[in-house]
Amino acid sequence: EAWRGLGLSLLRAGEQTEGQAALRDYLTRRPDASDRGMIAMLVGA
Repeated sequence: EAWRGLGLSLLRAGEQTEGQAALRDYLTRRPDASDRGMIAMLVGA
C-alpha cells in the first residue's frame, strides 16, 4: 500500500513520471490488487 500512496501523492504533486513508476511497482508487488484497473489506467497500462 505504501507504493500506491506514494504514487498517488506524486501524481497529485505533478510528478507524473515518478508517480507512474511508483504505481507500476505497486502493481508488480500486488498483482491481485482490487484497484488494479484504476491504477493501470493511471499508468497507461
